[in-house]
Amino acid sequence: MASIRDEMTAWTVSPRRYSEDEENPFIFSTICLAVSGRSKLNDHSASLMASDYQCIINNMKDILEGTRDYFTLETIEPFLVLHVSTAANVFKIQVTHVVEEYDDDEEYDDGKEEEDEDDEYGAFNKTVYEITCDRSALERFVGELEYEFDQVDKTPPWLP
Repeated sequence: MASIRDEMTAWTVSPRRYSEDEENPFIFSTICLAVSGRSKLNDHSASLMASDYQCIINNMKDILEGTRDYFTLETIEPFLVLHVSTAANVFKIQVTHVVEEYDDDEEYDDGKEEEDEDDEYGAFNKTVYEITCDRSALERFVGELEYEFDQVDKTPPWLP
């Protein structure tokens, strides 16, 4: 389990097992966000692909090496936007959790797509969680995530 935290916020990512036998498979994972010890997001699904994990690991290594200042990654479900940046050896990890907003009278899914031109994400509620850390904390997180990714069970739980 790769975990990074500051005084208020903790983000944990745990890749577990390939969900399919593909070239770039989704990986069953656990993604958790907590603020002041209270869970804000606790997702157990095939939300990240193998390439997403490689992107996170490689780009965080590049930030640590100083070859880039930031990177951004958007996941599909749950809809998370990961933005990692650095300035003066202070590292910031912003995880934006995007959830569709529903009116009390509105059905969960009416099959119609609506666009809201006022916002990049449409009719969605966004919550931004930010973690500020030093170099050693980010290095530990990258090392843990890389180790966990290398240990993922490559066999899918079932074959069609």
